[in-house]
Amino acid sequence: MPAEINKIKEKLRLGIRARKRLLVQQEDEMSKILESDPKRSQKEREENRRAVATQVAELQGRLDACRPYITRIKSLVPKISDETVEAASYLLFCKAAQHFEAIFLLTAEGLNIQACELIRAICEALDLIVLVLVEGPDRPNLKKWFDGEIISNEEAREAAHRFLNQGRSEMQPVKETKAGIYAGLSTYSHMSYAALMDSIDVYARDFDWNRVAGFHYSNVGSLPFAKEMLQAMIITLKQFYRFHLRDEVSFWELNKIHDAPA
Repeated sequence: MPAEINKIKEKLRLGIRARKRLLVQQEDEMSKILESDPKRSQKEREENRRAVATQVAELQGRLDACRPYITRIKSLVPKISDETVEAASYLLFCKAAQHFEAIFLLTAEGLNIQACELIRAICEALDLIVLVLVEGPDRPNLKKWFDGEIISNEEAREAAHRFLNQGRSEMQPVKETKAGIYAGLSTYSHMSYAALMDSIDVYARDFDWNRVAGFHYSNVGSLPFAKEMLQAMIITLKQFYRFHLRDEVSFWELNKIHDAPA
């Protein structure tokens, strides 16, 4: 795993350098664009804002379709203070759903980086659900979690890797892929320069006070990523219903939501 992490770090480092070079090279070009079209940045902002609104409406509809399958889990949790696989899964699914709601509010205002921080949290929640489902009630991680301990995402990735590779003759790089996604999202949570570059207005050559870049990256970055994570949540719900509850009907209903055209 350390070698894989180093590759990810190197890729991020090279990506920062490439973006920095492009930012410098674009300075004259941006000046010329604004000379010929002084309202270019405002028009681009408005185009991206409308595109964001369209994406948010579509994702909200898909989240609404998932909500009954989350709230239904509460029937398996007689007391909200229960320390069971079902209680942990219920709370984590609820938190993920609420984070999606917050992402929709943030991106509607062009707050891309803040949305990416919540996408990372959703990723952690879904990985934890898989961990508790795979390990079951008798392994120590569930008790640790209810005792307030932090379960590392690396441990959850390992559990997902084992689960998704069961019965495969050729191992899929589940933990490596998840590690790459988590590392990329972590740049937003840890105030990395790589993430803060999303907060530079290339037209004004300043911090993105008017959220020109914010709406652009919400449109092409955080919302498409949120869509992938929403699909991941549906897959995790499918796993919960099929492998934990043996509920084939709900599994296939969720499958229709997952496969529904965007």
